[in-house]
Amino acid sequence: MRRKRPIDVFESEKDHTKEHAYVKFRGREPVDVTGTRNSETSTNIDRGKISGLRKNDEPYSIIHEHPDKGDVDVPYALPDSEDLKNFLTWPEKYSIIIHKNAKTGKELGRTFLKKTSYTDKKINQLIEADSQKYRKKSLPGFKNSSIPHPSVIEQEAEELLDENASYVNFVELMDRVGLKYRFVPAKGYEFSKKELKYVPSRNSGIESKVIVFIGIMSFIFSLLSWSTNINGFIINSNILEINYSGIILFLIGIVLSIIYFRKIK
Repeated sequence: MRRKRPIDVFESEKDHTKEHAYVKFRGREPVDVTGTRNSETSTNIDRGKISGLRKNDEPYSIIHEHPDKGDVDVPYALPDSEDLKNFLTWPEKYSIIIHKNAKTGKELGRTFLKKTSYTDKKINQLIEADSQKYRKKSLPGFKNSSIPHPSVIEQEAEELLDENASYVNFVELMDRVGLKYRFVPAKGYEFSKKELKYVPSRNSGIESKVIVFIGIMSFIFSLLSWSTNINGFIINSNILEINYSGIILFLIGIVLSIIYFRKIK
């Protein structure tokens, strides 16, 4: 029996307007760990269920959704302060945000956050920089060091993610806490640094058609230019001449073909 992919699990949900949370262990299917809801749409994570599923110190990822209801000013592709606080507090290696259409359940893109070897160091640097602002407290996310109390992490994130959300502020915050990030749009979508969400790719269909048209025409004209040297119209001195225009057109066709196939992957 084929193992379910995360996208299979997301699309099988009955209510796409509410957030759901999943834990993903390597080699295993995602498991729903949606906890009690703290609002009509958002949810907490059932940490007790994760502990019961986890084997020793097995690494895992937390996947949760941001259903897009069409609100213009909501940065659906970014974590909010609560998301970041939980990620830094608990021992998951990755946090994955699924931006999806709240009506259809269609995935628009995924945002990956990853802890690095610098995360612990960066947070401790924040503590040392302002010991009055940060309080030290050992938390399960970091075994051998102290990190700010979760409420302080949340306060840091509230200013840059909730109150003044922008791509520049997001990048600054990720650098300050030592996290790597990656935006992965679904097919036909792209990440908008202005809207902070995944939006339909502008002119992606037109661009692909233009690339295909130019590539095909380049191949055709290159073949026609070569054929004139062997079909009897150009004989004698031209028969051994290198047809540079044909070679150039042929190479253009190859390059455009590579570009097209990379775009549709």
